Amino acid sequence: MKAMYIAFAAIVLIAFGANFGLNNIGFSSAERQASDTTRLPSDTGDGEAAIDE
Repeated sequence: MKAMYIAFAAIVLIAFGANFGLNNIGFSSAERQASDTTRLPSDTGDGEAAIDE
């Protein structure tokens, strides 16, 4: 029983550690899927995105 609790604790630690570590090094799916040609609206500073016409 003790070994099972240790295994569950290890699973939780690995899961949280991997999530925290991968997010900090920029390995999120949004950052992996975006490219240099992705068009994002520019911020005008007033809370509204600028629209290019």
